[in-house]
Amino acid sequence: MALDGLRKFVDTTSTAFNRAVQFTGEAAGSYAKTVYDNELQMLMDAADKTHRTCEKLQNGITSWLNTNPIDRVQEKVLEKMDAKKTQKLTTSELFGQLQQSLAQDLPGTNLSIALSQYGIAEVEIGQAERQLATDIQKNILTITKDYLTGIWPDIQRNRRSMEAARLDYDAVCQKRSRCTDLTKQRALDAEKENKKAKLDEQIEFTRAVLKQATGVQDKLTSGLKEMAATQMRFYTICLDQMKMLTEKLENPKF
Repeated sequence: MALDGLRKFVDTTSTAFNRAVQFTGEAAGSYAKTVYDNELQMLMDAADKTHRTCEKLQNGITSWLNTNPIDRVQEKVLEKMDAKKTQKLTTSELFGQLQQSLAQDLPGTNLSIALSQYGIAEVEIGQAERQLATDIQKNILTITKDYLTGIWPDIQRNRRSMEAARLDYDAVCQKRSRCTDLTKQRALDAEKENKKAKLDEQIEFTRAVLKQATGVQDKLTSGLKEMAATQMRFYTICLDQMKMLTEKLENPKF
């Protein structure tokens, strides 16, 4: 067991050293480097762009829905802890409740009636605002979260494995190109073939995972359309509430 452990340690150390040498040689321009095919490079580029888009969209939408940075930090902490969030009233609901409370302090006055009517409208708008946030959270923010926490880590993991396999293959190719001993050449040819097979296999694994990114872009497009429709419903409620409130406040009784 101890000998097996030692062999494993030596192999791991040797592999890491060979990769480091190959990487350094490539950076210096003195070692050849296998170039991935155009489709794979385009898929990697698309995945990177999708990642940036999801990250910025998620941060932007979250900041827009909740302008309080302390609340946003608290939500992230609760999310990581998988703890249930306490539902908070929106600013419109709080403002509406304040107006209704003030109305109770001025019974029998026109101001009391105006405050009460205004408060009712604000509470309705606040509830619509909360529904807006819920709908967006369930739709486009779920899409961005799924990519950032599910697909993207898988892409990164496969890309690291692919790059490691490429370094291993190119390192063997480099050794083979400099080898003059016939016996060692045969051994290196066999190793080269083995490394190439592993690289090709990992490339296809990575390609399959990367293709998920293109599907996410389509989902984001649909998510933006749904978010626009959600906002339209919200603004319609706001407009209707303000129209009704204005009509009530313009009543000759005031």
